[in-house]
Amino acid sequence: MSKSKEPSNRQLKVGETIKRELSLILAKELHHPVFENLFLTVTEVRMSPDLRYAEVFIVPMIGKIANTEKLIEALNDVSYKMRSIINKKVKLKYSPEIRFRFDDSFDKAQKLNNLLDE
Repeated sequence: MSKSKEPSNRQLKVGETIKRELSLILAKELHHPVFENLFLTVTEVRMSPDLRYAEVFIVPMIGKIANTEKLIEALNDVSYKMRSIINKKVKLKYSPEIRFRFDDSFDKAQKLNNLLDE
């Protein structure tokens, strides 16, 4: 049985830096009709071991989103702009490719709590 490898300190540090920058970009710099009126929270950024890929998990801060696939598609469509902005603010050997994912861990935890309460 293979054991999943824990992220290195470097991966964690770069992930946190990118998380902070993406949060600012989503809040202030990037405008798109699909997510312009949403308050999105970046919950986690998982960096690949070579720091070339960033898997970014997001959730809405308030309320629910009717079509999460459309939101993720829109975010991934403009990820090149975010990558460019991050590249100017964060000095890394490689500018990581950004891939967005919807963080459904909160929904899963709520469902589990509801089952336990029954």
